[in-house]
Amino acid sequence: MVMLHEMRGGVVFDANLAVRIAEALCETHYGKDALERQKPLFVIDGGTYWRVEGNWNRDRKIDGPGPFFVSIEKSDGRVTDIGARWVYHAHPSVIPLIEQHVQEAKSDGTE
Repeated sequence: MVMLHEMRGGVVFDANLAVRIAEALCETHYGKDALERQKPLFVIDGGTYWRVEGNWNRDRKIDGPGPFFVSIEKSDGRVTDIGARWVYHAHPSVIPLIEQHVQEAKSDGTE
């Protein structure tokens, strides 16, 4: 393990490998159709980890499943975060209640 880290920067040493791992995880957990909807996946270099995210419903236009995401440690390939965001647009009638709750939480320090 030390040799891999020294020679290449870890087990998951480049963004392409991180994407391939993410594709395998997305397809295994959510299915082939979901993976195809998420493409193209993109990678963020988080320093010690790769963050791979999908593109499905990234603009949050529709309620329901959103972008897939996974965080993979570069050093050992450990997956530290995986899932898919859920997009939900509150009914206009409840938005004032939500905003009021947020303001109250900010004022009493419980945000």
